[in-house]
Amino acid sequence: MSSYYQGGGFDVPPFVNIPGAVPPVPSTDNGAVWFVAMAPVFSLIIGKLSGSKFAAIVLWVFTYILCVILCRRDCKILRKSGYEDRGIINLAFIPLVYLFARAKLIASGNYINGIVCMIATVIALVNNSIITPVPYSEQDYIDTVRYSYCSEITDLSDKSSIADMMIDDVLSMNDSFADAKWSCSKGKEVSVVTVSADMTFDGKTAAVELDFTVEYDGFSFGGMKISEVRFGGDTVTGDKRKELLDKVFPDKVPENNSKKDDSYINV
Repeated sequence: MSSYYQGGGFDVPPFVNIPGAVPPVPSTDNGAVWFVAMAPVFSLIIGKLSGSKFAAIVLWVFTYILCVILCRRDCKILRKSGYEDRGIINLAFIPLVYLFARAKLIASGNYINGIVCMIATVIALVNNSIITPVPYSEQDYIDTVRYSYCSEITDLSDKSSIADMMIDDVLSMNDSFADAKWSCSKGKEVSVVTVSADMTFDGKTAAVELDFTVEYDGFSFGGMKISEVRFGGDTVTGDKRKELLDKVFPDKVPENNSKKDDSYINV
């Protein structure tokens, strides 16, 4: 037979120029690598829905570990399919690099998984509030307080008649706050918004100042409360505080009251 077989084919009819058998290319399952490629976007979306910075961090750590596990598992499957991993299993700890190395290993010339993963990673980093907190100006915090519902403020949540009204709407019902002045002391995670106006209380006219504490860390909104009430520069506490707040925020609604849009900061 050796005299009839030359150069990978038979040289006698009917086998002239028929090439020898070529080993088939091992098949690959791309399901896991596609998940790894899209994982940054999935984590970004779920993290924002969690509403908790701690929960988002835990989610990102879990996603990274899962991607490493999937990359290592994928590499072992490639071995069983006949590919020599050439050490790319060690790149599993950097999933993005692993995807490009994998495409080169299987000689597919298709780097789409790696490209998608790169784009998804950039999108996640740019929009991730854990790494790049959403910046808010002093005016943003002032608007947040002004256009928040009374039910969102701890000291006012039990006033049922004005619970679904906004702070600015209720203050506008009080003539003393027609020319109210707003200011803000912005902090890293806790900011204080102050509204002040001259009004008559307890038999004398002086400046009343309300400090609203706003908790916001650039990722999640922690709530608001009236942290301090001052009248004539002195802090008002106890029953006098309640009496003054009742005068500023009366538990009654005029028939011609109006409402504004929802809260300014959406988180």
